[in-house]
Amino acid sequence: MHSPPPNPLRQLDRLEMGAIGYLCLPLPLFLFGWLWLPYALAVTAPLALTLWPCWRDRRRGVPGLTRPERGAVMAVAVMWTILAGLAGGLHLNPSWLTRMAVLRDLVALPWPVAYAGQDGVPLLLRSAPGYYLLPALAGKLSNLDGARLALWFWTAGGAALFLALLVGANSARRQNSWMLAMAVAVLFSGMDLAGWLLRQPGLPAYAQHLESWAGAYLYASQTTLLFWSPNHALPAWLLAVIVWRHRAQGLAAPAAALLLLGSACWSPLAALGAAPLLLWSVARRMPAAAVQQELASPGCWAIVPALLVLARFLSAGAQGPFGVLPGADVAAEGARYALFTALEWGLLALVLLALGQRSALLALALLELALLPLLRFGPYNELATQAAIPALTVLMLAAIAALDRPGPHKPLRKGLMGTLLALLLVGAATPLFELARAFQPSPRYRDDARTFIDINGTPWPYVIRLDQPDLEHVLKPIQPSPAQ
Repeated sequence: MHSPPPNPLRQLDRLEMGAIGYLCLPLPLFLFGWLWLPYALAVTAPLALTLWPCWRDRRRGVPGLTRPERGAVMAVAVMWTILAGLAGGLHLNPSWLTRMAVLRDLVALPWPVAYAGQDGVPLLLRSAPGYYLLPALAGKLSNLDGARLALWFWTAGGAALFLALLVGANSARRQNSWMLAMAVAVLFSGMDLAGWLLRQPGLPAYAQHLESWAGAYLYASQTTLLFWSPNHALPAWLLAVIVWRHRAQGLAAPAAALLLLGSACWSPLAALGAAPLLLWSVARRMPAAAVQQELASPGCWAIVPALLVLARFLSAGAQGPFGVLPGADVAAEGARYALFTALEWGLLALVLLALGQRSALLALALLELALLPLLRFGPYNELATQAAIPALTVLMLAAIAALDRPGPHKPLRKGLMGTLLALLLVGAATPLFELARAFQPSPRYRDDARTFIDINGTPWPYVIRLDQPDLEHVLKPIQPSPAQ
C-alpha cells in the first residue's frame, strides 16, 4: 500500500529551505571538527534521509518578495546588526566580551577546543557551536579580524532571513505592509517601562536596561535579544516564523525534524521551547494514524544520532541549578508573577484574542509563556529567557496579523485596535532604550593572546572537565591549551 502524496502546503518553500540551511550548515562542521571520522560519518550519513524528502517535496512557484521588500529587508537587517555593535565603533554589550573570547579560541586553537586543567584533567569548551562555527572557519582561513567580520555578516544574514520570512508570511499582504511588519519586529517588547515605574524607585536612567525590573522573571525584547544573545534569538525566530507560516495546514515531519536539530545546535534551551510548537505543527490537520506514520518515518528518526551527540556534548559535566518558583514567600512571588504576566504578554494576549487571533498555535504559545517563569534553570534563569523566545515570536506575529487586517470599522474594534497600538507603543520603550545605548561608549574586546579561561575563568555552561570516558572515546585527540 502506497502512502498518499505529500500535501504541498505542508512543505517548505525556497526561502524556508534557505532558513533551514542557515541553521543546519554549522552541524557538519561540528561533527567532523569534534568527532573521530568514523563517528562523524555514522552520525551525518543518516541525515540524507531527512534532507532528501524536504528537497524533493519542496514547494515550487511560491511568489517571493518584491524588489522594494527585498531592499527594505536587507537595509533593516544591516542597520539593526550594525546598531548591535558587531560592526565596530558602536556600543557592544558586556556579554560580547565572553562571546568574542569563544570566537577567538575557535579560531586560534585546534578543534575540539580544550584547556590544560590544574589537576591534569583537560577542560573542554562546551558552548553550543552553531552560531560561531562558520565565522570561526572564516577566521582560520584568514585571521581573527576576518572571523569578526564574518560574524557580523552571519548575524545580519540571519536577521535578514527572519525579516524576509516575516514580511512574506502573509501572501495576501497589502502594499507597503512590510513597513508595519518590520517596525513591530524591531520594536516588539513587553511593557518593561511600566513594570520599572511600578517596582523601581525613580525614573530609569537614559539607555537603562529595563528588562531586569521583575528580578528572576525576564522576557527580552526582540532588539535586546539581537543585541545581547543572537545565538539564541536567530534560531528561535526562524523556527517560530516558519511554524507560523504553516499554521493553517501544518508542517511536514522531516522539515520539523531539521528545524529541531538545527536549532538545538545553536541554542538547546530555545529548541526545547520550540519543540511543542513543532509537534503541534506536525499534527496540524492530520488524523492520529497519519501523524504516527509521519513521526515513525525514516526522515524523522534519521536526526536522532546527531541529536543524541549534541545532547551528550551540551549536557556533559556539571548541570546548572534547577528549581521551581515561587520560593519561600509565596504571596510576594505570586504578586510579582501576576504583574510580570500582565505586563509582558497577558494584556496584549487578551486584546489579540478579542480581535479574533484565536489560533491553537497562539494558545499553545501563551501556555508556554505562563508556565516557563515557574521553572528555574541556570544562574540567571536561562530556561525561561531562552525557551520563551519562540512563543514570544508567535505572540509578535499574531500582533502583526491583527494590525495588518484591521477589519470593519466598528466602535468596539476601533477601541481594541487603539488599545493594541497603545500596548505596543509602551513596550517599544525597551528596544528604544537598547537602540539609544548603541551610541554610548563601551569596552571593546582586544585580542591579547589570552584564552577564554584566562579572561573568564571556568563559568557554567561554557567549560567542563573532560573526565567522561564516552566523550573521550568519540572526540578527536585533545590538545589542551596552557593557561597564561
